[in-house]
This record gives sequence, structure tokens and C-alpha cells, in this order.
Amino acid sequence: DLISNRCNTKKIREKCNEILERLMNNKIGDEIRILFETKNLSYTDDFFKVSIKMFGNRKVEKGELIEVKVIAKEKNFLRASF
Repeated sequence: DLISNRCNTKKIREKCNEILERLMNNKIGDEIRILFETKNLSYTDDFFKVSIKMFGNRKVEKGELIEVKVIAKEKNFLRASF
């Protein structure tokens, strides 16, 4: 029974990872709003982690909501530019 539960857990985890991968890939190319924390770790409205490639000298304050464009997915992060 324990082995059966472990197999089921593995299948569920794999399915969750597939869904997460699909959801993140669907955001590539989209303009989204994020809660800025740092350039290496901020969050979308639906709690995806985002790292930001910053251009220019625009100053962004921690806690500010900003619009960014998702340019890629890297592991469990979305990569965005603004």
C-alpha cells in the first residue's frame, strides 16, 4: 500500500509539473503586471515567480506594481523585461 501511494504521489507530482510548465509557457510574450520585490525575485498576480531584465535607469521601488513583458521561462521562473 505504501508503494502504491508513492507511485500515485509521483504521478500527481509529474502531472502538476506538466500543468505548471504549460501555464508558464502560455505567458511568454504577454504583458503582465507584477509586484516588484527585487530584479531577481518578483511575483505575478497569480503568484508565478519573475526575474526582471531591466533596461535604462528607471527607478522601481519595492512593492510597486509594474507592467512587464514575459520573454522566457527559466526553470521555475518567468523572465521578463521592462
